[in-house]
Amino acid sequence: MLVALSKAFDLDALDRLLLLEQFQTKNDEYLLTGDGLLHFAGLVASGLAKFTHKQNQYYTIALSERGRLIVAAWRQGRRVELKRILSDHRP
Repeated sequence: MLVALSKAFDLDALDRLLLLEQFQTKNDEYLLTGDGLLHFAGLVASGLAKFTHKQNQYYTIALSERGRLIVAAWRQGRRVELKRILSDHRP
């Protein structure tokens, strides 16, 4: 299953997905500045993460619904569902 994801995303993107999942599981916010937000640009552009402007230069980043579904399917070993989600290219 990890092989399927590593072909779709680089390891940094996978690490960021899992990091965001941990924050979401704890109902915590991941607060960052604009330059930190750029590290998540690929996930945001692919519809796997979403950001919210908080105040001044601060943003929060979180998994989108699609990102949450991908991580859940991967963790639970649901290959068919993971393949379906990955093949749906809508952000």
